[in-house]
Amino acid sequence: MTTTDKYGFSADRPIKSLQEDLLGRADFSKNLSDAISQWKGDDSLVIALHGDWGAGKSSIKNMALAHSKQQANSPTIIEFSPWEWSAQDKIIQAFFDEISKSIGRKNSSQEDQNLANIFSKYGNHLSTAHTFLKGANLALPLIVTAILSTGVISSYFTENVQLPILIATITSFITLILPATEKGGELLGKLSENYEKKAKLNEQNLTEIREELIEALSKRKTPLLIVMDDLDRLTTTELRMIFQLIKANTDFPNVIFLLLFQKDIVENKLTDSTQSGENYLEKIIQIPFTIPQIQQKQVHEVLFKLLNNVINSHTDADKKFDKERWTEIYHNGFKNYFNNLRNVYRFNSTLSFNFNLFKNNDIFEADPIDLIAIECLRVFEPTVYIKLSQSKRAFTTLSSSYGDNQSQKVKYLRVIEDVINSASEKNKESVKKILTSIFPTIRWIISNYYHDHSSYQEWFTQLRVCHKDHFDKYFKLSFDSEDFSTSDFINFIQLTVSREKLKEKILALDARNVLEDFLSKFEAYSKQVPQENFESYLYAMLDSADGINSESNQFFGFSSQTYLFRLSFWCLENIQDKKERATLLKKYINLNSNFSFINYFLFEEQKNREENQEILLDDSDFQALKNDFIVQLNRFANSCPDKLIQHHSFLSLMYRWKEWENSSIVLTWFETQTQNIEGILKVLQSMILVTRSSNDFYTISNIKKYIKADTVENFLDITRILNIIDSTNTSILSDEEKELIEMLRKGIENKANNRDDDLDD
Repeated sequence: MTTTDKYGFSADRPIKSLQEDLLGRADFSKNLSDAISQWKGDDSLVIALHGDWGAGKSSIKNMALAHSKQQANSPTIIEFSPWEWSAQDKIIQAFFDEISKSIGRKNSSQEDQNLANIFSKYGNHLSTAHTFLKGANLALPLIVTAILSTGVISSYFTENVQLPILIATITSFITLILPATEKGGELLGKLSENYEKKAKLNEQNLTEIREELIEALSKRKTPLLIVMDDLDRLTTTELRMIFQLIKANTDFPNVIFLLLFQKDIVENKLTDSTQSGENYLEKIIQIPFTIPQIQQKQVHEVLFKLLNNVINSHTDADKKFDKERWTEIYHNGFKNYFNNLRNVYRFNSTLSFNFNLFKNNDIFEADPIDLIAIECLRVFEPTVYIKLSQSKRAFTTLSSSYGDNQSQKVKYLRVIEDVINSASEKNKESVKKILTSIFPTIRWIISNYYHDHSSYQEWFTQLRVCHKDHFDKYFKLSFDSEDFSTSDFINFIQLTVSREKLKEKILALDARNVLEDFLSKFEAYSKQVPQENFESYLYAMLDSADGINSESNQFFGFSSQTYLFRLSFWCLENIQDKKERATLLKKYINLNSNFSFINYFLFEEQKNREENQEILLDDSDFQALKNDFIVQLNRFANSCPDKLIQHHSFLSLMYRWKEWENSSIVLTWFETQTQNIEGILKVLQSMILVTRSSNDFYTISNIKKYIKADTVENFLDITRILNIIDSTNTSILSDEEKELIEMLRKGIENKANNRDDDLDD
């Protein structure tokens, strides 16, 4: 049956032949093969081939073996993968079984058949002893101690002792010691059964079989080449078993071991308190090789060839391919992800698959360069990819001409930085450059470079990912942007240890417009916040409250700010000591100018007192906190009047200030801020009230803005500000400014006619 790998999913498997070599390693492989074939010695030769993951060790091995098989007098090749047997704990038996099968395969000579039988006998002897000793592990210390105490085999325990001889010797003494142990009878029975089954094979003792094996090997005209790949996959115990097995048989003539592994991984696993892994390997490995270093140019030539195949698979995609943009993205960081062929093939196979999804007859429904860049992030920076898919507004919004442009810019910058910071440490700069290349829409945020609307329209026609109408199609395989896992909430709880980190997280969630949904679900987890983190947890929420969206996205439901207030209240309620509550709040208000929650808290405390409801502070502490609040608000109003006027809780703060302070101080402040048309418009902007309605009783669909005359009269002399307005040449005002004046006049008219301001015209 013919199989087709249309998208190259198996392309990163090791190559098998010299003809497949794309990186110029064929000569190295042939030289390695020739060196092995020409060797003949009285002892075994142990060769190691080192290289990192994905660097091509297995490919070089395959090419070397393929070359060997084509030569006269090539060695008998035995490939053994110990990691395939490690879980079954049969490494020793499997090792000799594989050698026996390889040598004694069909059509082999009588000499090889004989050698296969000897290896089989040798393996059976060792595996029987290993199985027994493993089963007797609880009794083994007693066994060994008893044997040593006889002094009979003390001469064996020297630096040059051979493992098989030691095992055979210990086994030969077992019958003398074993009956004295608790499980002796049972284990001795098993041992007897094993030997009975293999009686014919075990007529000779281990030493005799070993001598027979050495003699048979020395008569061979060609060596045995035993290849072990992927040793770095083994556990420390399994590695030691393999290397002890090799070391114990290094006196076998005409035997070559070729070992493939990543050197640092194996050394780390073999390092213990007695010696370093490096020294351990030096005692066993005679000839270490490191695979030739890959030239990035060679790898990228393969990458370009495969990318060309993908692009050329659709005519329209080829037409849309902008070589100038590609050069920018390639040098801005894309190239850094491809330092070996495994990464190239891995990327190409998934790109080929996803590329096919955008083929719509004669139209390619995406920008090919954007798709390549996004796929690079998906494969190599999955966290960046997921967060990017959740950050559509920040990455696709052009600069705004409205008054909230600066605050929006700050919000989006937090989102962008959060996405970039989630990249792998060594590639953060690459990710930043790639994102800047495919999202020119963010340049007004990170570098004050502004594009006009005509550019945005052009990106629409080019099907660019940076346009809001095309963004989603590039993330068809991404997670739901509003879906949160348990780990997200646990991570949020863990962040409560740090005020600054938790604040950053809250603001990042708000910037992605998912904070409201997140907090609504986090309420169920809020009781898990450790009490020792209450201060940092509470302060992070208070820090954030002034900088997030104070309006709900839903017709019925709380805003993100309201959820923060609720969580803050619950945190305070969980502090049993009222004095401790007061201390936390006083400390905060005297060091910060974030007024939203304190204002809300004091208002609720006052209302609860008037209604005889439960309160969180003693009367004296409540009054002291209120005084501190007014002092700080007064100070902020005079030092940063514009910031206060732009505060989203401006009107609420002004009502509290006027109520709890000498009202003349507040009215004088308002008069000072409205001496000209510019000041009046700023204050009127902050006095806009909004009515929201919905046709489906869930999503807000209708918004009405207006200014109440009563609101203005609470703080300003309407006659005075109308005189300033009337004396102004309104033709120089913007449409938004003219609309403010019209809302004021409409409010005055509605009051005069006793008409509700929020009714439709």
